[in-house]
Formats: sequence, C-alpha cells, structure tokens
Amino acid sequence: FEARRSIAAGIAAAGSGAGGVLFSFATQPLIDRFSLAWSLRAIALISGSMLLVAALLLRTRNAAIQPKQHGFAVRLLARYDVVLLLGWSFASLVGYIVLLFSLSDYAQSIGLPPSRAAAITGMVNVGTALGRPFVGALSDRWGRIEVAGLVTAACGVSVFAVWVPAEMGGEAVVMLFAVIAGATLGTFWVAIGPLCVEVVGLVELPALLSLAWMVIVLPCTVSEVMALKLRTPGTAHPYIGPQVLAGTSYLVAAGIMLELWRVHRRKAGKAAGADVEDGAGEMRQEKTEEVISGDDSKGVLAKNEKEAKV
Repeated sequence: FEARRSIAAGIAAAGSGAGGVLFSFATQPLIDRFSLAWSLRAIALISGSMLLVAALLLRTRNAAIQPKQHGFAVRLLARYDVVLLLGWSFASLVGYIVLLFSLSDYAQSIGLPPSRAAAITGMVNVGTALGRPFVGALSDRWGRIEVAGLVTAACGVSVFAVWVPAEMGGEAVVMLFAVIAGATLGTFWVAIGPLCVEVVGLVELPALLSLAWMVIVLPCTVSEVMALKLRTPGTAHPYIGPQVLAGTSYLVAAGIMLELWRVHRRKAGKAAGADVEDGAGEMRQEKTEEVISGDDSKGVLAKNEKEAKV
C-alpha cells in the first residue's frame, strides 16, 4: 500500500516502546517480589510469546511485488541517493545508541537514585510508544524525506538545548528530555522502510534494506563504547562528551537528509518535465494526424467531384 505506509511502520516500531515501558517498570518489582532468576524467566516467556504471535501473523507479498532477490545488491552503491540514505542511517544510529544507553547512567551521574534512573528509561519508552506513530502520520502527510530530516534535526537540537543544561533543572528537565528523545531518537526505525521505497522502489526494497542493516552494524556496536570513553567522571560536566557526540551525529544526519531531499526534488522535477514534454509531443502528433486526415478527406472530395464532372 502507498497512502499510509509510514504510519504503519510507526505503529510497528512503537511496539518496542510499549514493551520497553512494560519491562522498565515491571522488572524491579518482579525482582523484589520473586528473584532475579524468576524475573528473567518471566521476561523470556513474555518475549517468546510475543515473538511467536508476530511470526504467525507474518505474510509474504513476494507474489504481488515480485522483488529482486539479491541479498546484497552492491550495484545500488553506485547511486548517489542510496549512499546518502545509508549515510543518514549510519550517522543517526550513532546518536541513537548513545542516547538510548546513556540516559540512565547520566541520571545517576547527576545524583538520581537507581530507581529514578530506571524511570528515566521508562519515560524514553513512553515517548517512543507515543511518538513513533505520530512521526509516521506526519511522514504520510508532509513527505517521508522531509519529515525524517526535520525530526532528526529536532532530536539533535534538543540534545544541545535540553539535555546539555538538564542537570541545572533537575529531574523534571531530564524527564522532559527523555520523552522528547523517545519520540525522536528512533526515527530510523520508523522511516527506513518507506524511505527505501522512496529511493529505489518496492522491487529493490529488500536489497536496499539488506545494505542498510549492514551499514548500521558498526555504529550499533561501537557507539556506546565511544560514549563511555568520552565521559569525564569527577568533572562538573561528566557527560558533555557523549552529549556532543549524540547531538552532532543527529545534526550531521539531518544535513545528509537535506541533501537527499534536494536530489529527490530535482529528480521529481526532471520526471515532471519529461511528462510534460511527452504530453506536448502526443498533442503535436494528434494535431499532425488530424491535419493529415483532413488533407486526405479533401483529396477524396476533389477526386469525387472530378469523377462526377466526367
């Protein structure tokens, strides 16, 4: 389907936020009431059951779409717009990993107890559950490339405008940033499928997604390690390094998306111009055929008149 592709992806991606809310607020009570071992077993049973239901609901669309079955279509890397999309994926995932896995420890570094730090993580998941469908709806309404770029930029700006000075405002400001970050930090998971379709079409979607998954392996593996190394414990602002890394990553990703928007708009303009030229050519051809048809009719009439005189 075309009309609501992004909101569907947003609803699907919001499931991680809903699950995160459940586990963030339920795990500690389970540990306190039962034990660590039984809490882990309960989480495993819930996760396994949900995955089983999801697997049973899956349906293939290959018969209708007939995608090209290439595990890694390296030829796509020759396209500038594909490289831009993959660059956005890489940069935004650096910021995503730093934000997602640093907020809880950051909360403890400014003096919040572990229970409140866990609540910060829970608020990130609340923002994720509520924000991702909203981002998807906006994408369907205002354009997938445009909204992905704007939300990515908004996340980067919020890091510098809210997270960096958050410790001066205390827990309330950190909670506010957690909700904002939850709604905006995972734009990649909402947008990557629809964006791949925008760039290469449905037929090449599996091939480009495979490339995207390969590209994000590195930032997902090393970004949090980089953030931990950038910390400066014992200073006035121990998390300024990870904060700058996360914010800069999102702003760089937004800049890449701006360039993708420019390229995509130029392609759309050329396609529209080609359609106009084709339409004008068809009109000229129709007029030529009408003129020829009219000349043929005149010739037939003249011949008939001549024969009648004879």
